[in-house]
Amino acid sequence: MSGQIMVVELTGGPGSGKTSAVEAMAAALMPDTRRVIALPEMATLWHEAGIDYGAMVAGSNPQRRIGVQSVWHRVWFSVLDAAVHQAKLMPEYDWVILADRGPIECQAYLPPDEFQQFLRQNGWREEDLRHQSDAVLHFRSAAFNGSYTTGNNPARREDAAGARDLDQLLLDCRVGHPKLRIIPATRIFADKEAAAVRALSALMSGTEVERRFLLRRPPDFSLPPLTKSRCADIRQTYLYDSSSGQSRIRRLTSGNRTWYTWTRKQGSGLVRAEEEVTITLEQYQRLMACRDNGRQAVVKRRHYFVDANRYYELDEVMEPAARACWLLELELDDPADNLSLPPFLEVDREVTDTPHYSNSAIACG
Repeated sequence: MSGQIMVVELTGGPGSGKTSAVEAMAAALMPDTRRVIALPEMATLWHEAGIDYGAMVAGSNPQRRIGVQSVWHRVWFSVLDAAVHQAKLMPEYDWVILADRGPIECQAYLPPDEFQQFLRQNGWREEDLRHQSDAVLHFRSAAFNGSYTTGNNPARREDAAGARDLDQLLLDCRVGHPKLRIIPATRIFADKEAAAVRALSALMSGTEVERRFLLRRPPDFSLPPLTKSRCADIRQTYLYDSSSGQSRIRRLTSGNRTWYTWTRKQGSGLVRAEEEVTITLEQYQRLMACRDNGRQAVVKRRHYFVDANRYYELDEVMEPAARACWLLELELDDPADNLSLPPFLEVDREVTDTPHYSNSAIACG
């Protein structure tokens, strides 16, 4: 169906190759019914305009740092709004907007107190900035594989150690987005481009490839990397559906932000067809009238975390109380992907193909 607009933020540490990979992604995503808009990185744009962005955010003046970040973000929002408006003028196409970096990243560049002041001064909320896009691709810096250089970007100032540190900070601030994909550093850049194309194609395919594991006992959140996890509280209600699929609505709350989704899935096991859209509170309330009274609401707390370049969802299922458990989920780009589970979690067994541990079965109590 034409007329859909998907916004994807591209992020990563210095020397990650995200900007260079845009051309390969755009070429792979442009069949007859789809178009791509690639938005520039603001820091590079400033440099080309003659503004020394690095010098402006350096030094001991917090108000200047906050002011620079505020201007950067207002320009980013304006450019994105213009791109979305342009896409809406041509509804005969599906559009993918590739945004080089995004607004939540100032969290990696400002001390915590300045970041909170930045939010207050602009009337923004942290979770709103984190969820500005439909998906995020994080490209790991070349500093992780020894091929890092500053020669191909005049705005780049970090040495290899600084590039690795900044890469991790940028990834940390993205944790909590439901559609985050991590592109590992590779010696051969073409392999990295291919991984990015696979990840983006999987996000747009309408197909979910997901593995699920039952934990033997609750995790220890004092262990890294769970210390950096972020969580969302989810209330999931199944709707009456006369077709062969399953429809549900969700209320998700993270921090001071609440949003709602409608999802329809078909199939079972590792690979399923999935359609998901964000809905308004009013739509959510209307759809509640169509709930399947034969099933209970599934209430869970979802913890997002990164381990070994994998992005995991760890669900603490709390209701129905009779089905309380801990489930680890991981979305893959390819069913054949190799997987090593986090060693700090005590996994009992894989339940991907066990219907008893599907969300729809848990809702039956």
